Amino acid sequence: MPAKSASLNRCLMKNLLELFHIVRKGNPDKIELLDKTLLNNKGDTKFAQLYEGLASGKIKSDLEASQLIYQSSETDVKYRQLKSRFRKRLLNTLLLIDPLPFERDDNKEAYLQAEKQWILIQIARRHQAKQVVDSMARNLMNSCLKRQFHQLAFRTAHLLWTRAVQQNQQKKAEKYLKIREEQLGFCRAEEEAEACYLHHLSAFKAQQKAPDIEKTVSRLIELADQYPSADVYFYMFSLSVLYYHYARQYQGMAQVCRQAVQQLRKFPHWPCHHQIIEFYLEEMLAYWALGKPEAAAQLTGKVLDEFEQDPVKKIKFMELYFLTAMHSKNYQRAKSIYKKVTEQSLELDQTLDDKEKWRLFEAYLCFVDIYCREDKDVSHKINQIKKKLPVQLNKHLRKQWEIIFHLLQIAQKQDVDPAFFKNISISPQEKNHSKRRKLFLKLLERLHLANYRGDKLRLTEKYYIQLRTTPLTYCTQPQHLEIIPYEHLWEMIVEHLEITSW
Repeated sequence: MPAKSASLNRCLMKNLLELFHIVRKGNPDKIELLDKTLLNNKGDTKFAQLYEGLASGKIKSDLEASQLIYQSSETDVKYRQLKSRFRKRLLNTLLLIDPLPFERDDNKEAYLQAEKQWILIQIARRHQAKQVVDSMARNLMNSCLKRQFHQLAFRTAHLLWTRAVQQNQQKKAEKYLKIREEQLGFCRAEEEAEACYLHHLSAFKAQQKAPDIEKTVSRLIELADQYPSADVYFYMFSLSVLYYHYARQYQGMAQVCRQAVQQLRKFPHWPCHHQIIEFYLEEMLAYWALGKPEAAAQLTGKVLDEFEQDPVKKIKFMELYFLTAMHSKNYQRAKSIYKKVTEQSLELDQTLDDKEKWRLFEAYLCFVDIYCREDKDVSHKINQIKKKLPVQLNKHLRKQWEIIFHLLQIAQKQDVDPAFFKNISISPQEKNHSKRRKLFLKLLERLHLANYRGDKLRLTEKYYIQLRTTPLTYCTQPQHLEIIPYEHLWEMIVEHLEITSW
């Protein structure tokens, strides 16, 4: 056997012996896991009863659990001890199970395995297993450098540097120090980029424009040039998208999204590769705002398969596709999108508010049918939709429902409650989405006062001009949502009523 191979084998055996002694001292027979032997013994163990109760849905509270297992109250000492020991077993088992059982993502798997390796290194270090620590740390560092896992590469390089200094290994210490400083630069750049983006995102969600966003974008571009990390690029592009959204420059927003996808695909080991679909969502939002249904359709054809592992984001993507079609007056395409979503039951994975949005979409499609003279009798459909409405509904969505129900009544020349139009005052300080809604209601009020006759219609032009000159907020949040822009709705209703002059 060559001398090098023999030396390597001796080193591996030393590592194995160190690990064996750590595990033996830890009393492995006393490590408590949730295993098949324990859970299959349903007659004798309370653990199995608790596990089965949770799995079947019989147990949803402490009171239900304590009554089922001990026929006692939730404060029973036996029950509290059982719950504590069960939790301990769950956590011990959690360390051993596959972290990505339903995903095929080699990047996430590699990163999670690297994090596990780091934890094992720390355990070995606490037990003074020096051979194991040095060997595992070197392997982990080299793997992290190759995959550009900068945080872990920094930690392992720091550990190896301190070990080399303690052992007076000057050359190794210099080597690891250099790697440590380089990776520290990347870590700090990633943290700064994330903090900058979150600062402006927080302001955006609070509907406030944070100062110096252009300056911050420039800073992140500098960081990306100096430290070309996937995370730095991700936050740089995300902030650029936010900037263009602020400025309502949707063409530039779509272009940045395409650049982001192209750049981030150059990092094959990035564990957050799944976040690329965020830029597809933003690009679709831009096409909605630009009224470009063909561009939206082209993007959908290219990328929809990439959303298969994330049904929540997939339904959001289809929502933007639907709204692009509706705002562009491409109602046939909108119907096709709605049909595809409902046939695939995509909306079932949504929150209550998001489910209601799709019901609202259905109601607007009913209005479109009336306007296009495709379905003159939609009363049954509308009544069915009403029956599905929950008692507790988001107040902004309820306002949307009120509008569409009154529009449908007007279109079918049914009696409309005049109270719906009362006390509509428009304040100059109001935000655009609220102002636009009230201007639209003012137009409907004038129509109602004219008894839906064009020859009696008065004072509509000023409200219509104000509505058209008040910018629409392109957002899918209920308070901002306009499924069909209000000016389009007004034009549709007067055309349907055959009012030619107003």
